[in-house]
Amino acid sequence: KRTSPGQTPGAMAEEFDEIVAAAARIAEEVRYAKQGASVRYELYAFPASICSEKVRGCLIAAKVDFIERRLDYLRAQNYEAAYVRLRRLGGGTVMDASRVDWDGSTSVATHGVDPLVVPTLVDLERRKVVVDSRAIMEYIDETGVLGFGDPLVQKHLDLVDNFPHLSILYGRQAPDRRPWFIRRQMVQAFQGRRQLELQTLYRDKAPDDLKPLYDAKLAKTSLAWSRFADSTTTDGGFEAARAALRTLDADLPSFRGFTAADVAWFSTLFRLQAFGCLDTLAAGLDNVQPYFLRLQAVPALQEAVMADNIPSLALVPIAYTHLGLRSALKYALLYAVVSVHTVILGAYLRWFAPPPPPSLSRRTGPE
Repeated sequence: KRTSPGQTPGAMAEEFDEIVAAAARIAEEVRYAKQGASVRYELYAFPASICSEKVRGCLIAAKVDFIERRLDYLRAQNYEAAYVRLRRLGGGTVMDASRVDWDGSTSVATHGVDPLVVPTLVDLERRKVVVDSRAIMEYIDETGVLGFGDPLVQKHLDLVDNFPHLSILYGRQAPDRRPWFIRRQMVQAFQGRRQLELQTLYRDKAPDDLKPLYDAKLAKTSLAWSRFADSTTTDGGFEAARAALRTLDADLPSFRGFTAADVAWFSTLFRLQAFGCLDTLAAGLDNVQPYFLRLQAVPALQEAVMADNIPSLALVPIAYTHLGLRSALKYALLYAVVSVHTVILGAYLRWFAPPPPPSLSRRTGPE
């Protein structure tokens, strides 16, 4: 139910509380605050999401108490109607795939709001929802400790915001050093179909007032997979990533103190390392790799990014150095488990899963 313009403030507050409570019921609670302490912010996030990591890192670095409402990506909890309804409270222009020349970035400022993703911040004190990671980072920094007043910080937040992360994740590399299970899962025909199947399933059972949001997501997913079937899109993504790293390398001598730009860049560099392509993209750049090494020692980034990330053998040495043997073994074990799971799931989808309905096949675009 949408808020009626004629509702009293009390009724509007009650409806807000009901929506927040319904979303909280589907998520796991992870406290970044003392037990029993009053908490103003709730963050809906995935453990290993770049945008989630940026916000989590800023909250921890700014020493802000919060509760993380952790959604399970594998169970597609971000497609649940209770979460989509909560996210709709954040407003903003929903992405229109028919009007976007999408390049693999997830920038809300450039492409509009994706109604089915994370992160989402709930300000319980002001009864406000914020749905853009860039906006959330600035919203929670009320004391100014993260440097948002510095034009250089804003410049690099823009660079990371428009970084083509999805081109790096989904696109082809030469040579391809992404973890094996990612290469298997990111085959366009397999993964694109599965995403569309899930989104269609949740769309069909969603309340009518939310269906347009699911339709927008389906259109974006179809566009994404049709673009990633085109080598020029993925090649352009790698060129854009390289250009952003060149700018970072040139500006690093001017960086002062620890800011939100460091949080944002670390999440991106850590992911590039996990995908095995940081050495290639940063080749010939004198400052990027030493900068990445320095950030690995920052406790807030260790907690926000390194403690929860994708299983990758390329991250095992970093985990061992900064988090200890137990964390290194966890990364290695998770890699093995996820790889086995990928083999089993792939066999099921190939030999036993029913084909998608014709209506869905028409939405998937070229494979």
